[in-house]
Amino acid sequence: MSVSIKFYKIAFVGLIPLILISCIEQGMDQGKPPLVARNEQGFTNSSYGYQDLKLSDTYYQISYQTPLLSTNDAMFGYQSKVDQERQRAIDFALWRTAQLSLEKGYPYFLVENQTTDAKTVVEREVYYRPIGPGYPASMMWSRSRVPPFYRGWPYHDPWREDYNQRTRVQILVQFNAKLLKTSEVNSMDAKNTIEKMQQLYGLFSYPAR
Repeated sequence: MSVSIKFYKIAFVGLIPLILISCIEQGMDQGKPPLVARNEQGFTNSSYGYQDLKLSDTYYQISYQTPLLSTNDAMFGYQSKVDQERQRAIDFALWRTAQLSLEKGYPYFLVENQTTDAKTVVEREVYYRPIGPGYPASMMWSRSRVPPFYRGWPYHDPWREDYNQRTRVQILVQFNAKLLKTSEVNSMDAKNTIEKMQQLYGLFSYPAR
């Protein structure tokens, strides 16, 4: 009985470093919160988030840009991913507008002149399929031309060159928002908008990488 208890204690102690490493990795890989301010104008690969530009006391230009997002994992294809991210960007722009509206003391707002742009970036990474000794010499390249990550092989085959392709998309939404004291036709309730977005995206975050 004591031997079994001792074994479990040793096993548990041995698992502690693995648990700590896992927690550290998860902490380092935390996602990006969607509602952050950005300073750059237009499309920029390095930044994302909302931007407020004051046009008058009750009139603002609101924009929201997503990070560069991979579309390779899209279940229903590239266009479905773009449509999904476009709607999400619109929602985040509305969320920010509702926050701004309440901050300025206006319970309603009206969206005008909405535009949406999408930028697609295609990245292609070439790699080489290695071969072993004995392959016909005329079909080989020397080791000096083999990429560093395949230097463990004596030769590689130039005809077996291949590539991985990654497509990423970035969405930019922009509209003008009129802040209102009373409700108008097509206006939105700022408080209700915030509550709705919190329900939809309260736990959402963009991928950290």
